[in-house]
Amino acid sequence: MIVQVPPDEIAPFASIASRDRIQLKLGAKAPTIWFAAKTRSGAILGFAALAHLAEDHWRHRAVWVRPDARGEGHSVALLDAHIEYLREHAPEANVSLFHNKDLEHSFYFDRGFQDTGIRQSGSGAWFLQGLVKGLTTSVD
Repeated sequence: MIVQVPPDEIAPFASIASRDRIQLKLGAKAPTIWFAAKTRSGAILGFAALAHLAEDHWRHRAVWVRPDARGEGHSVALLDAHIEYLREHAPEANVSLFHNKDLEHSFYFDRGFQDTGIRQSGSGAWFLQGLVKGLTTSVD
C-alpha cells in the first residue's frame, strides 16, 4: 500500500539509500511530500519524494525501494501516487526529475515524461519533464 508519510519515517533509511546514490533532502527548502510503500504491518518497503519548487512546478525527487523488495512493482506504485497527487492538487503544473542514466528509460517515458536534452553535470543524469495533464499511470 502507498501512503503519505512525514519525513521522520523516512529518515532511518537515509544511509541505506545513499549506497544506491539516493540523497534524501529531508530538510530541503522546497515543501516536500513523502510517500511510502508499506506492508500491511506498516514496515516501509520504499519511498518517493515530491517537491513543490514553484507555483506551477513540482519535482519528482527520489524513488528508493529496499533491495529485498525490488521487482515487486513498488517503484511504479510510488510514481503513480505522485501523478495521482498532482492530478488532484496541481493538474496544470509541470513536473520534472533527474533520471539516473543507468535506469530503464521506459519507466518514465511510458508515463509521458520527455527528455529535455539537459544532463546533470557530474552524474550525467538525464533531466526529464512533463505536464501533469499529459502524464499517465500504470492503470490508465
